[in-house]
Amino acid sequence: MPPRSPESLLKENIYQSSGLATAGYRSAKYTPDEWTARNNSTFYQAALDRDTAHRIRYESKTLNAETEAKAQRCQAEGTRHLGERLQDIYFLRSELQRHIEELTAETEQLLGLKRRLEKALEATEIPYAIATDNLTCRERRLGPDLVKDEVEEQLLKEVELIRSIQALLKKTLSQAIDQIRANRDAKQTLEMDWSDKFQAYNLDVQCGRYNNKSRDTQNHPNSAKFQDQRQCISFPPPSPQPWPMSTPLTAPHLAEPWNRSQWGAGGLNDCIRQAVTQRPGALSGHLADRAYARYRLRTTSPPPLTTTQHPPPPTLLSECFYERAHACAIDSKAFIDILVGCLTVTNRESWLQFTQGNLALAGREEQASRELRQLVENVLQDTAEDLRAQCAAVDNAFSCRCGELNEAKAQLELHLAQILEETGAQERNIKALRQALHDKKAPMRVAESRLYDRAQRPKMELCRDGPQDRLVQEVGELTSTIEALQGKLAEAQQSLRCLEDTRMALERDISCKMNSLRIDVDKCMAHRLRYPTALTLSGY
Repeated sequence: MPPRSPESLLKENIYQSSGLATAGYRSAKYTPDEWTARNNSTFYQAALDRDTAHRIRYESKTLNAETEAKAQRCQAEGTRHLGERLQDIYFLRSELQRHIEELTAETEQLLGLKRRLEKALEATEIPYAIATDNLTCRERRLGPDLVKDEVEEQLLKEVELIRSIQALLKKTLSQAIDQIRANRDAKQTLEMDWSDKFQAYNLDVQCGRYNNKSRDTQNHPNSAKFQDQRQCISFPPPSPQPWPMSTPLTAPHLAEPWNRSQWGAGGLNDCIRQAVTQRPGALSGHLADRAYARYRLRTTSPPPLTTTQHPPPPTLLSECFYERAHACAIDSKAFIDILVGCLTVTNRESWLQFTQGNLALAGREEQASRELRQLVENVLQDTAEDLRAQCAAVDNAFSCRCGELNEAKAQLELHLAQILEETGAQERNIKALRQALHDKKAPMRVAESRLYDRAQRPKMELCRDGPQDRLVQEVGELTSTIEALQGKLAEAQQSLRCLEDTRMALERDISCKMNSLRIDVDKCMAHRLRYPTALTLSGY
């Protein structure tokens, strides 16, 4: 059976009962009604297609106008939001820049005060050496002058004061070093935030310059999906290990602490690889370079980069990160925090809170730095004044003591002069007594000779007459006189010996006073002339 035409098939489907009356007379002809119905159907279909096309053209034109207006409005709205965002970024960046400059100025001023503290601490060694040397020298005083007088008490007080001041300066210096470190950390945080905002500002400026006629625009079909995926990326913890955790990483996106010991076992690589597989094709090695660069900026003494300095080819981020992490042996916690920061997106509230938190931190550090600077200034001024006041007290005690020594020495010299004068007079008295004794020998010889000769008288002529009695009386008187002179001579000699002893004692005392004066004046007070000034003690 030959194939039939589509018209016949349509005719049979639409008018299945047509032509039944003449089925015996014809097989392939239509009736006029069928022809008319066929034409009317074609006309109706043509009119329907025209109406549909007209409606579609009208709707397309309307939709085109609406979408064009909507696109222009959305683009203008996006440009306006970019402008507002640029204003916000510029304001926050200006605030960051201002606080960075203030922190820099505060740090410089603290460094100057730190140098002053070091100089002041070094300058206290001279007073300490002077005070200890004075105490050592005064230990060489002789005899009764080796006394714990006001000078020694003031010197001991000065030594204790210097030790307490040195301890205070060391503590203040430690506080200044800690504050300088805190200022630098806050400044580094602000600089990193400023750098991010500077980069974001340039990117937003570039985005604001884009228009429909820009030639440097291109399609990025996965850009919106990439943003959505970045918000939900999380790092699952590795499998637990029997040994204890080293440095736990606590972050909102981590359910359990991070174990740095997993680095060598490949757990970190698997973790990051799993995170990267959530958005294949959207990452390249430059993100790991960015994270590593941020880590190098954050660390005080970053390790040298042992890998190639050229950006690696677009590969999985885990391989780039794994290579840098193991090659540089850096801190996993800090590097993971930075890497997570590169992989996550914040909202406006968290973005603003982050910068405001940094600014608040900078403000607190600036306030603490100003208070510490005022404290250091007061400490330096008070310590210098206290040391100079104690130095004046010691010098005053030395002056008083030297005055007392000079007065005592003058009194001793006066007494010595009187003793010497009295010694001379006593020596002359002894000489006179001896001469008197010598002079009494001749009368004694004469009287004794007379008595002896008269004792030779014979017989009745040997009588106690007047001359005999007088001679006996004369001998007695001469004997008593000699005895009195001898007693007085003995007293004079004893007095002379006492005068000699007193003279020697006075001379020893004068020698001790001269030695004490030489120690106090020529050594101690002369050495104290090198005592630092108040400016030197203040660290200038």
